[in-house]
Amino acid sequence: MKIYLHIGTHKTGTTAIQSFAAENRKLLAEYGVYWPKERLKPHTNQHSTLALQMRAGKHDEVKAYLERALLDAKASGAESLFLSGEAFSHLGEANVQRFLAMFDGHDVEVILFFRNVYSYAVSALNQQIKSHEKLLPLSSLVTVTRTHLNYSALLRRWEDALSPQQIKVWNYEDEKKNLLPRFFKRFGIPADKTNSMLPEEPKASNTSIDLATQLMLSGSGANKTMRAYLDTRDLYSEIFADSRFKFPADDLVAAAICEPDIADLSHPRLEPFRESLLKAPRKMTAPNDDELADYFEKLGQFALRLAKEKRSKRKKGGLLKKIKGKF
Repeated sequence: MKIYLHIGTHKTGTTAIQSFAAENRKLLAEYGVYWPKERLKPHTNQHSTLALQMRAGKHDEVKAYLERALLDAKASGAESLFLSGEAFSHLGEANVQRFLAMFDGHDVEVILFFRNVYSYAVSALNQQIKSHEKLLPLSSLVTVTRTHLNYSALLRRWEDALSPQQIKVWNYEDEKKNLLPRFFKRFGIPADKTNSMLPEEPKASNTSIDLATQLMLSGSGANKTMRAYLDTRDLYSEIFADSRFKFPADDLVAAAICEPDIADLSHPRLEPFRESLLKAPRKMTAPNDDELADYFEKLGQFALRLAKEKRSKRKKGGLLKKIKGKF
């Protein structure tokens, strides 16, 4: 069976691709593509949980899930199995080898997107901040973030386990304006079919929490779990959806992280995209008084709403404990 494995990277339209696949399983099935019906917590619309389980040494659980998915795909009459998860891009060499070995006898194709290193640096830093229960020292955060900018090393980890022909490299900067039709055309689905399944009013994408607020939330322990982070992000998105203010720290931090020679794009397959991937962000103009006032007003609303919801959950938790204690 053909295996399509979409491994990210982060912030390259992965959520849009995964949501479309999850919501349009029947359309994919019409073209012989099986998107697993069985969902994995906490990432129920994608398969990053498998990568996290690999890193935790839960190889038997991963193998069992894949065996079920392959059996279900075969039973449905599908010709291919489609899996997608950004966390696969962070697997070390040994786990890449172990994971792909679970597909012995099948034809694997890895799909990998890269984005501009400056915008990805902010994304990767945000990912590091939110993925640890305890806030790491800033020096550690920067060190780990910089490892994610070694696009060449990521490519080679997967090329060591597969032939280069089995790895399809895409430049997100070229594809983002027409991402879904272009992506699903890979499976033989015509662009007009994909477009017909898109809502007339596209779903608003989540507004990324600015770095300063992200650091504050993580440092205070407000986002100890993935569920807490998702709730916080949704609240932030709701309040800042129409904000005109772009937080200047993001670009300043990106420029500091992406010092010359930090990003490794030496791999020959990245050569066609070098100019786009290394393009520096525009210098920001200083926000005017209205933009600043709007930002701080929204930040105040966010803090008050977050505090109110945290108190409410704490009270409910205490009430549940009292009720359980009586029975």
